[in-house]
Amino acid sequence: MRLSLTLLVGGAALLFVSASHWFAWQAGHQQAQAECQAANADSARTALDQLAEMAQEAHAASKLIYSAQQARDRIDRQTTQELQNVLAQTAHMRAHCEYSNDIMRLVDDARARAAAAASGGTGAAVPGAN
Repeated sequence: MRLSLTLLVGGAALLFVSASHWFAWQAGHQQAQAECQAANADSARTALDQLAEMAQEAHAASKLIYSAQQARDRIDRQTTQELQNVLAQTAHMRAHCEYSNDIMRLVDDARARAAAAASGGTGAAVPGAN
């Protein structure tokens, strides 16, 4: 009877220790999972914040490109109008392949602006018409 009581107490103690170990392992495992999920959520949040920042930078760059293109279009329209006006005034001279100094100056200025714009890209300041 004493042996079976000892075995019963020993078995209960072993069961208690095993159960304690299992519950402690489960608690640690759940805590590790929660920490891993929190780290993953932080990482995803950081990536989304960076993506939002890059989208804002892209929008700002797009606005700059649009502004540069609008300025370029305005200068191109102005230059075209100036050339048309001067060519209209000197139409009678072109019949003999003669061009006025004003036309040649405007053509040379337009060529210089076009070369500057081509070498500077759309991000550079747009050269203005004289």
